[in-house]
Amino acid sequence: MDSLRFDTEVLDPPDRFSAWFDLATANHVPSYMRSEHERDFRAGLHVLELGPVRIASLWLPSFTVSRTERQVRQSDPEMIQFDWARGGAAGVEQEGIQTSMDPGTASLMHTSSPFRCWGTRERGDYLTVQVPRTVMLARVGGVERLTRAPLRMHRGLGVVLAAHLDTVLANGDDYTEAEGALLGEVTLDLLVGLCSTAAPTESLPARIKLYIKEHLGDPGLGPAGIAAAHRISVRYLHRIFQDEDMTVASYIRAQRLEQCRRELADPRYDTRPAHAIGARWGLTDAPHFTRAFRAAYHLTPAQYRLSVR
Repeated sequence: MDSLRFDTEVLDPPDRFSAWFDLATANHVPSYMRSEHERDFRAGLHVLELGPVRIASLWLPSFTVSRTERQVRQSDPEMIQFDWARGGAAGVEQEGIQTSMDPGTASLMHTSSPFRCWGTRERGDYLTVQVPRTVMLARVGGVERLTRAPLRMHRGLGVVLAAHLDTVLANGDDYTEAEGALLGEVTLDLLVGLCSTAAPTESLPARIKLYIKEHLGDPGLGPAGIAAAHRISVRYLHRIFQDEDMTVASYIRAQRLEQCRRELADPRYDTRPAHAIGARWGLTDAPHFTRAFRAAYHLTPAQYRLSVR
């Protein structure tokens, strides 16, 4: 089972911050980091790979980390990340929602849109859990919805998850590959359970839009199926979207085109033909996809791909 430990004390003070940043980025996502302690950055981390689940314990002084839209376009591992300031005060801001963290409150964020996070302690103690978005989505729907809810660590499943993570990290060098995979499943079950109990109650329009986003790859996605999934009439569904000055079809098309735009801008998909990207997001008619994309972004898919390189 893969395990990594690192402490900046093994390096000379001028080399500590850059070494830490390179290692932390390699084990999380590309981002920018600043700290008022860069001249003598005293920090450490312990990373465990448990199947698809990655747990990391970090201690470091006050910091600010930001991930930009450009970095998202260049590299997106499509991960959901649990963040907990178990010994300190911290915060995260993503998509206009800001969550404060402390030993009693954790949060979720994802790597597919820009974010900013920070810690304010001279020596903060933090814990993260990363899970592929597809793995999380297979366990619980509405991943985007879950990232908006603070997670309470001082009661219920939060207490159980906290104790589990502490125990797993404390004995991280003793597990076999098979044991690590099983512990990853247990970690995922506890995290999903905690997130599910914390999920906020949302309005019907918000639930419908979330459903649409999670089924964009289905070419048959349309008003009848959406209405049936939410136990409402097609007429009422259209009325909901009329109140927001859009149609169901235009919303679906806009969301599909935006996902296509993201993948066309992502170097990881350079070998995938533009028409295949369109088909992946439910736009299976290549000429129609090209026309719709040009109408939305004033460039063909191929032209857009070249423009962002």
